[in-house]
Amino acid sequence: MKFPARAQSLSVPLSGRVTSIVEEAHDREVEVKIGSTVPDFLLTCVDGRQHRLSDFRGKKVMVCFYRYSNCPACAYTISKLVGRYKTLAWASKLMVITVFRTDIEQLRKGLADTNAPIRRLSGIDINAYPFTALADPDGAAASTFKVDKKEALKINTFLKAMVAPSVFREVYLSGVKGGDTLLPSEFLIDENGVLVDVMRARKKRESMTMDRITSFLLLGQKHPSTINTRNTIG
Repeated sequence: MKFPARAQSLSVPLSGRVTSIVEEAHDREVEVKIGSTVPDFLLTCVDGRQHRLSDFRGKKVMVCFYRYSNCPACAYTISKLVGRYKTLAWASKLMVITVFRTDIEQLRKGLADTNAPIRRLSGIDINAYPFTALADPDGAAASTFKVDKKEALKINTFLKAMVAPSVFREVYLSGVKGGDTLLPSEFLIDENGVLVDVMRARKKRESMTMDRITSFLLLGQKHPSTINTRNTIG
């Protein structure tokens, strides 16, 4: 896949640049399957830098799409991944990119605040967060990857917001919409930008199993147990 040259986007405001890159994939209506090149995106990192997914070519990459940054279920999944990443030998061979359906200000708070679920469950602060954390405020990147949604999650989020001010502020006051229905999804992408495996959660706390990650890192392929699962994004 040929991505737009950076020089062509310099005259466009940041928000327009982000949207234009992910919308270009929509316009082409490319069906991304396992074995195909994944679409590109350009998002802002928690440290203020911008990253394209294509910047990580040459590395094995795991892209994880999560809900809002104060989502307790997402924090639980992230804490498990952090634990694996800190203790297992494959950590240095895998670039993990976490994409949150929130704006950059709320993402910083979700990683830095002492009582935020991610920090509370994983035991790390924003400076020790081991993954690249990106904000996807309009959900354009998640939409390009056809990340699933579940409308029934709205009521769960609303009930959580009634007792957790941080959730209420992020979901209902920040102006970022859509994070309350997103279902987590994880994509394993090889050094050439080709999709090798994908996990689309059916429950909020579902995540990629260790045998699938290990098969990807050691063999560069899907684990045999997932060969007959749905392999199209969307």
